[in-house]
Formats: sequence, structure tokens, C-alpha cells
Amino acid sequence: MVAEGFRIIHAVAWIQNLTCLKETAKLERDGKGKSNRNLPELNGCHEYSVYDSAHGRLSAKANSDGKNNQHNHGWIRFQIQTDIGSFDGRIASTCSNHMVAPICGTGSWRWIEHEKPYNGVIIDTDDAIINDRVNWQANQSPYFIESPVNIGRNGILAIEEGTKIAIANGISIKVNGRLMITQSSQRQPVSIGAKSQSWQGIIFESSNPQAMQLSNINLYHAGRDENGNNVPAITVQKMTAMMSNASIIDSYGIGIEIYQANLTIENCNISNNGHHGIYFSSQSNVTIMHCSIANNQGYGIISHDLTVQINVGQTTIQNNSQGAIQVIANRGQINQNTIINHQISLPNHLISLSFNSASLFDNNYIAYNSMHDKKSWLLHLGSHIHYFENNRIIGNTADIIIAVVVGNNVIHATRNIIDNPIATFEMVTSNYRYNPMNNGIDHMDKGYVDARYCYWGSSNILEIEKKILHFNDNYQLPPIIFRYFRSDKITNKTVKISNSTTTYHFDAIIDRQRWLDNKQHIIPSGINFTIWYSGQLTIAPGCRIIFCSPSKMIIYGSILADGNNNGTRIQFTSNINPSTHNNQDTWQIILLQRGIFRYTDFLYGSHNMISIFEKHVELSYCQLQGAFGNAFFLQYAALNLTYSLIENNRGYGIQLHNPLGQVNISCCILRQNKGAISIFKQTRYYPFLWIQHNIITNHFGHQAVLAMVIKNANHLFSSIQSKQSLRPSIFILNNTLSHNTIINHPIIDIAATTIEARTQFLFNNLIENVAKEAPIMMIKSQGIGNINGSQFNNNKFIANRATDQANNGHLKIRKTCSGITICNQQGQSTFQRNILLNPSNLYELADRSMSQLGFIDARLCYWGSRSMDTIRQRIYDFQQRRSSHVIDFYPYAQDEQLSSISHLFYIHQNNINQDEVWNSTRPHLIYRSIQLNTNAILTIQDGATIYFYPTTAMTIFGKLIANGTRHRRIRFTSIYRQYAKAGDWQQLFITSHHQSYFAFCDFGYGGLSTAMVQIINFSASFYECTFAYSLHSLWLGHTSICQRCSFITAKGNQFKIKVNDIQGSIGSAIPTHIQFIGASSPWIQHCKIRIDGLLAIGIAIGIAIWIYFRYQRKFPWQKMNNENDEPIFNYRIQAEQVSISPDDGNL
Repeated sequence: MVAEGFRIIHAVAWIQNLTCLKETAKLERDGKGKSNRNLPELNGCHEYSVYDSAHGRLSAKANSDGKNNQHNHGWIRFQIQTDIGSFDGRIASTCSNHMVAPICGTGSWRWIEHEKPYNGVIIDTDDAIINDRVNWQANQSPYFIESPVNIGRNGILAIEEGTKIAIANGISIKVNGRLMITQSSQRQPVSIGAKSQSWQGIIFESSNPQAMQLSNINLYHAGRDENGNNVPAITVQKMTAMMSNASIIDSYGIGIEIYQANLTIENCNISNNGHHGIYFSSQSNVTIMHCSIANNQGYGIISHDLTVQINVGQTTIQNNSQGAIQVIANRGQINQNTIINHQISLPNHLISLSFNSASLFDNNYIAYNSMHDKKSWLLHLGSHIHYFENNRIIGNTADIIIAVVVGNNVIHATRNIIDNPIATFEMVTSNYRYNPMNNGIDHMDKGYVDARYCYWGSSNILEIEKKILHFNDNYQLPPIIFRYFRSDKITNKTVKISNSTTTYHFDAIIDRQRWLDNKQHIIPSGINFTIWYSGQLTIAPGCRIIFCSPSKMIIYGSILADGNNNGTRIQFTSNINPSTHNNQDTWQIILLQRGIFRYTDFLYGSHNMISIFEKHVELSYCQLQGAFGNAFFLQYAALNLTYSLIENNRGYGIQLHNPLGQVNISCCILRQNKGAISIFKQTRYYPFLWIQHNIITNHFGHQAVLAMVIKNANHLFSSIQSKQSLRPSIFILNNTLSHNTIINHPIIDIAATTIEARTQFLFNNLIENVAKEAPIMMIKSQGIGNINGSQFNNNKFIANRATDQANNGHLKIRKTCSGITICNQQGQSTFQRNILLNPSNLYELADRSMSQLGFIDARLCYWGSRSMDTIRQRIYDFQQRRSSHVIDFYPYAQDEQLSSISHLFYIHQNNINQDEVWNSTRPHLIYRSIQLNTNAILTIQDGATIYFYPTTAMTIFGKLIANGTRHRRIRFTSIYRQYAKAGDWQQLFITSHHQSYFAFCDFGYGGLSTAMVQIINFSASFYECTFAYSLHSLWLGHTSICQRCSFITAKGNQFKIKVNDIQGSIGSAIPTHIQFIGASSPWIQHCKIRIDGLLAIGIAIGIAIWIYFRYQRKFPWQKMNNENDEPIFNYRIQAEQVSISPDDGNL
């Protein structure tokens, strides 16, 4: 019980509409039944702790007679506990229904002050709407706000210093007018909040520049709205304002949120909030000065908007859970701050900054912060932090202390004290915009970090270098310039790292430098010495650059190494002795810009000892020796390499990958490497490649001496484009390749499988090379002959050996081309005027292409013989495979001086438009397919021989008279004569209104695609002719006359004859050998069949009987009883000997 007459102020009881609570419940004193008029009426639910008389929590049932019965009208005994006392009473209800927990609070209320007695002002619904000036005075506080306060556009709420304000759960103060703190003599802060309650906060939404005048104010327990969501304690929107000497503490959400506003925060304490201390966005401009931001559960300061600006100065930021500052902004200044005592875990960082314009971070003290995750960094300095100077960063723990993103500008990071012994790296760099290029990177941004005159915790540069991760590692990050560094924390004394004869290089060249004559320069182990984009290095004669294994020189700027040949050459070399060490990772030079090297030696480097990317590089009178892989590697760059020696390297001497511009390799000696030159090209744009006047010798290994792969990755060419004339783009001229031994690869491997890569391989000498299980030269190309095909002319191939150790003959040729001097696998290149004298090889020239029939021009070559038949044996092409090109080798040279052989034949390669007579003084050669046109008469005299070049045909539209005699027969046969095979040539096709006549003629070894002799429309008659050894039908006659003819086939147990629609055969699935269409007895008389090797004579008799019964008359076929019944046609037994006669101009 409390004393009589003591007032309990309306203890912030808020209404929630529940069932049956529209009536009024009255608070009365127990025992006397008198109403306490000083107590306000309680409507609905409130936040008191309510107990029954035994201090047990109410059962939420009405009781009027001491029993647990429910009544329509009654009262409940209760006790209210507050900080100023406990009260017994009862609640009377006029509810017509039973009461269901009319008093529902469970938590006890705590007043702001514990003074007794206690007065105050209640701000209810009417008082919370402010549209004019309202003054809240300290002597009338506390103010109890039970309804949301809304300050209208014309409203002004002036709160006197020292005023205390209690706010109920979820209540907010919205300012569309003005909220100001007025001064008083007491100079005490305004207090807004409730220790055990949670209110929403203050929301500034006014555009009035004087809307927010907060100073000397404390806000606490804000940041939770009526729905229980965490919200900012103070929200500032679309206004310009200043807040000073304020404390925002113990909020449930963000301390201050700023949106499209210009706000200055001075001398404020923003601490112990449930989320970030300060959050700003969307074109805000925030200045934070002389503040304390501590112990917040998020970041101390955070923004993720490139439209904002920030200035933080002389502020202490400590012990925030996620980090101190995380800002993405347009511009910022972070200076003279103290940032200490954070314990952070990934993915957060202590400080993460990125700006869109030039910004600075200087004179800050950052100490005793920790991140224990691997690969974590404490400070992440993003783009456009141009100044990072005079900071003290000490005693912190992280894998990386400072990570700097380098843009296109110089990052000035001088005069810092960076001493964090536990860290793996003190500073690292990165660059978001770059193009990776194999061993090099093209940085689109060219900036670097100038970190000179810093103290790094040591005076030993080797120890310092280990703490810096930049271009001096395989990540090839933007460089950090640190070679001038302080020896201690106090003085500005710098340490020198060079003397009169030796200079050590650790970081990068960013300006013009000249290394003086005869001085030694050492690049320590693990260092990527860099000539940055702005750097230019000139190396004087006599300088010696020693790379301590492993290390690199990477050139983004330019370099001129200009030695001379009088004993003052420039030398790049390793610190290890290659005879005692087998370390493959020694040193390397990577060039991404222009470089010129003259009279320079490169010795004992790593794989790709010199690597060139993008730009033009010149090397002359240089020596590249002893690399543990390729000596020279080029990609997307141009090159001029002349008068240089490349030897004893464990890979290719020169490897070109997608070269651009013009590449010239001339007058060099390449010897004793694993391979000489390798070219790979797979882009749409093709350079001009010149490889000329080089000596390539004494290579031994498992890769081609000269390998070239040129292909198009972007598009294929149409058949029309393939016939357009293109200028050659690859020139391999006047080189000598000798005494090279390669296993399982050709000596020269050229795969130019796009038309744009037209190659000229001219005047080269290949002498005494050995290719084991491979050809001497392998070719894949596109284009057609002289139109746009590649050219391999005027070369010498002498005494080379392409071994076929398995001795599989033709099977091996089909698979690997082993045992061949030149193997053409694709395309129709030309091979004119070559000298091929390689007797150990199975073939000098072979074609393994799978293209349609065509001719490969290999004329006027010298094959080591004047005999056409011997030369034929040195060629592997269409005749063996029937699916590749014909190698055209006639006419050929008769000696090494390439003097042409006198013509053996009358050459026919043009259509006949007028009457002609072919005599028998010299054989006739149908060199290309020809036509005898209408109204033209061709007369072939007896005894004449007509040779067909492979795949050629003769079509008769006019009239042909071939009238031989029994003893001087006329022959139509293959140019290969004793080496002829069925299908060497196509056919004799006769379709004319004139009747051609053939007597005592022999036809053999044709029928490549169809019948060897085909007659249409009664246009020819044959008398005592022989048809032999066709790949397809021997004879196809349409109403033609064939009397006393002989048909010879070579397949012993296969034969098919067809007369009109009737056929008879021996064997199955075989072609028709003889077919007569529209035939009757007068047209086919006394013909004979000979099947070589056929033992069963009854076969032919059976066919004759079958035809006899079919036609009901005699059909006069005869079987040749022996070969003497007919002139011998087997030219493989009885070859024609042709004498050489003078050229009569008929070529």
C-alpha cells in the first residue's frame, strides 16, 4: 500500500483494441471502494506488471465473489509495480461479456528518473500533432510520449536543454517542420529514450535547411518500430543539417541513416548500436569530425553509393564488429583518425574504400586491429585513392595489411610507418582491368604505387621485399616503388642499396634511367624487376645483368640494350652454373612494349627465356643459349630477328604464337636445339612472315625442326573465295636445313589450313636430315595451284632419310607418311623445279589428301632419273589410292641444272575444233581432258599410241576414225604403261550424229568412274577391237556395232554381261563388264571373252547357251581358247619402248 493521496501519473498505458474493451475500466483503491481521482483511466492493454493479491500473475478471469466464476460485471484485484511504488486496487468492468485478459502487459515499466514524488507531462494523440511552435521545457519534464509525434511543415518543436523525454514502444518522431534544441542555463543534454523500452527514432523529412538543429542531445534505446523491425535511430532525408555534441547509443538498428542529405556530424558519440554506426547513400555529402564511433554491431561508417561524398577527420573508430569503414563513394577524405581495437572476420575488412574521383587517406593512426582468417586483408584501398601518406599502421594482425587497387593514376603512398610483424604481407597491389596473356598481362590501367620513404619495420631490403606482394611474383600485379626506404620510425634517413660497381634492383623503373657502362646489375631471387609503362631503360655496353634464380625482368615501357662487338657486349645471365645445376626456373625477360637489343647475349634462362607480347621487338647480333625450354617466345607481336645465334636450348629456338604485323627472321644460325622454329597462328588477321637466309642444323628431338600451324578460328571460306588470287603471306626462302634428326615428327611440318595463309617455300636446301617414322616434309594447305595455293618450288632435297623402321610399306604411308621425302596431306600446292635426290626413301613425293580429283603441279623437277617409268615409281598418288590428287610430273628435268627433258609425246590439252590427223611418229598424250567438237574429224593413223594422263577423258562430238591394221594396231591406254592399273584414266565417250569407226584398236586401263568406252545413239562401230582391264565396265554400247571384238577382265571368278534387260554373271555383287543396249544379232557378232585366270571353260559356254535360249536363235559369242587367238594386251609383260625425239612444237 502507498501513502494516501500519492499520485501515480498515467504510466504510459497505450490502447490496443481488444474484444470487450470499448468500455472503461477504473483503477480503484482496495478495501475502501473509493475512486482515486488522481489516477487516470486505463483503457485497454497497458505495460504494467499486474499481479493478484497473492502476487501471482492474474489468470485473466473476472472474479466478484472470490470464486473462479465468470460474471458479466465484476472487478479484479491487482497490484501495479513501478519504480516509485506498488499499488493495490481493482479494475471494474462494465463489459457485457466475460473478460479475457483486459490487462495484458508482462514487463515492468522503468521511469527515467527515480525521484519521489514525480511529476511530468503526457504527450497523447492531441499533443503529438505539432503545426505551430511548441516549447518543451526542462522544468516540466519528463515528457511521456504515448502517440507518434508529427511536426508539420509549419511546426516547430523547441526542446530546452536538460529536458527528459520518455517514449513508448514503437513510437517515432517525424519532422517535416523544425526540431531544435534551445540553450538553457543548466547546459544539460536533452535525453530521449527509455532504458527498458524500444522506440522507433527521429525521422527528418523536411527540406527546410534549419529543420534539424540537434546539439547537446542523447538518444538511446531507439531503432525498433511498432512491428518490431530494427530501423535507424535517426533518419535524415533530403536536407542540409548539422548535428553536434550528440550521443546515439544502445539503438537496435543503425545509429544514423542519411539519404540525399548534406549532414555535418561533430563531437558526437555513436556507440553500442545494433547495426552500423552511420549509413549514408544517394547523393549525400557527409562530414564527420571529432566523433567517437565505437562498439557498433556493424561497420562504424558505411556507404555503397558512388554518388555520395564523405569527409572523416579526427575521429576515433574502435571495436566495431564488422569493421571501421566500408565506403564506396564519389569522393572522400579520410584523415587524422584513430582506428583501433577491432576484431574482424571475413568477408569483412577493417577499412574498405573505393571512390570515383581523386581521394585521400592520410595521417591516420591504425593500430591493434585483428583479422585471423587466411588471405584476409585489413585495409582494402580501392580505386582513385591517389594519396595514402603519413599514416601509422602498427601492431595489426592480418594475412595482408594493405591491399591497393591501382587504376590509371599514381598512388602516392609515401612516408608511411607500416610495421605489423605478424602479417604475411604489409602491402599488395591489384588491378581490375587487364588482359591476361600467357606469361604477361596487358594492364589497361597503367598506374603504380609510389611507396618510397616508408618505414617497413626493417632496414634490410630483402626482409622488406618479402613483405610486399606486387609485380615481383607470378601474379604480375602493378608495382610498388619502395627502393628508398626509412631505416627507423623517427628519422627520415633512407637506406642505399647500390655501390660504385653493383646495383641491386627490387621494384620498378617508372622514369628514364640509364645503366652505366661496365656495371653489374643484380636482380635478387624472387624479384620481377619491372620497367613500368612510364619507364624507359637504356643499358650501356659492357653491362652484365645477373638474375638470381628465380627472377624476371618484365618490360611494359621500353628498353634499349645497345652493346657493340668489340668486347663490350651486354649480357643477361643466371647466377647458377648450368653444368652443375638443372634448375629449370632461372630467369626470364617478358616484353610487352617496344624493345631493341643489339650485340646482347641471353644465357641459361628459363622456358621461354625471352617472351614478347603485343609490340615490336628487334634483336640483331644476339646470342640466345642454354634456355631450359624455348629460347624465344612471341605472341601477338611483331619481330625483327637478324644475324643472331640461337643454340643449345632445350626447346624451340623460336616459337611464334599468333604473331601480328611483320615477323622477319633472317641470317640467323639455329643449331643444337630441340626444334628450330615453331609458328602457331589462329586469328583472322594474318601477318607477313619472313624466314630467310637462315642455317638450321644439328637439331635432335621429338618435335619438328620447322613447324608451322596456321588455321582460321573465325570463319570458313567459300568455294568462290578459294579461287580468288591472294598474295602470299608466309615466305620461307633460301634457308638451309641440314643434319637434323627428329623422331616421330617431320623435319618440316607446315599446316596452313586457311586460304589467307598462302605460303611460299622457295630456294631452300634440305640436306642429310633424318626423320624417323615420319616424312622429311609434311604439308597441309588450302587453295588451288598457282591461283592461291602455296608454292614449294626451286628447293633441294638431297640425301635425306625418312625411315620406316616398321617396314610396313604402303600401310605405313597411309597412316604416317613415314619413308617419304615430301608428303602432301591437304590442298593443291605446287612443287615445281625441285631437286629430289633421296634414294633411301620409299617415295620422293606422296599425296594423301582426301579431296576431289585434281592435279598437283610437280613439273620440271629432277628426280634423279631420265626414265619416266623410274620417276613414276618415286611418286605415290592417285594411282595407288584412287582418292587423292594426281601428281603431274611431266615434263620433268633431266639433270640437277633443271634442264627440261625433250618431249616424248605430242601433247594434247586443248579441245579440237577442226580436222586433225594424228600420226604414229611419236606417241600422243592426252594431258588434260579434251573434246572433239561437232563437225571436226580426227583421223588416227595405224600404229599410233594414244596415252591418257591420269583421270583424263576424251569426248567425241564430231567424228573419229581410228583405222589400224592387224599388225599395226592403234592403242588407247594409260601413260603409266608397264605400271598401268585399271582406272588410270576415265573413258572414251562418243555421242555424235556422225558415226566414228574403230578397227584393230586396243583400249585398256581406263574406266575410272564409268565405262571405259561408252557409245550413245549408233555413233560408233568397232571391228576386231580389244577392251581390257577397266575399273568399271569395259564397254557400254547403245545400238552400236561390235564385231569380232575381245573383252578381257582380270578378275578370275567374276564376270557380268548384260544384253538389254537380260544379264548373266559369275560371282555376286560385281559390276557389269559388258552391256549392250538396243542390241540385236547383226550388231554383235563373233565377239570373244577372256577372263584371266578362269579355269572353268564351261562358264562362257553356259552364258552362250543361256543367251541362245533367251533369243531363240544363234548368238555367235566365242570363248577364246588361248591367248594366241588375240593380240596380247598385257603391257605389264610387253611394254612399249619409246625413243626420244626432238620437240616438234606440239607441246
